[in-house]
Amino acid sequence: MEYPNLSVVTKILSKKHFNLGAIKNTLLQAWNICGNVQVNEVEKNTLMFIFQFKANMEKVLKQAPWNFRGYFVVLTLWLDELAF
Repeated sequence: MEYPNLSVVTKILSKKHFNLGAIKNTLLQAWNICGNVQVNEVEKNTLMFIFQFKANMEKVLKQAPWNFRGYFVVLTLWLDELAF
């Protein structure tokens, strides 16, 4: 599967499993960006955000670190070499 270069993988550093919708809605609200963002679950507490606009992706990465319900959120650009 190919992903555009506007993809960011996020990982919530917690043993607790969170609902995909809760993570998505909370982070998108915190990021306060315009445009569409596609969200796919990669594995437990790991999501891929595919941004419509490069500026939005850069804003999110630049303003890191982020947290979700007090847990640290790790963000990295999607690279073809990444495997889960």
